Amino acid sequence: MISSLSVPVSLLVWVSQPRSPMFLQELLEVLLLWRRRVVTFFLLLEASRLLLVLMFLLLLLVFPPGLLRVPELLLSFEILARLALYSLLYQ
Repeated sequence: MISSLSVPVSLLVWVSQPRSPMFLQELLEVLLLWRRRVVTFFLLLEASRLLLVLMFLLLLLVFPPGLLRVPELLLSFEILARLALYSLLYQ
């Protein structure tokens, strides 16, 4: 049980080696860049969900309930929202 919780020796050796200040600065910059990307991704995801709900509510106001086929409509909006999100992320 203890061996499964232990840290690999190669990782301990890598961490224990002396590093230059530039290495730590570069590591910090990389971590900050990834943090920004993750935050941007979740903000865009939340915005696309909000846009999806607003578009659906607008359609409910415009069309009478009998004319809408709700599951197919939601699926097409979800696909459009995902495509918009991916296009924003990979510009």
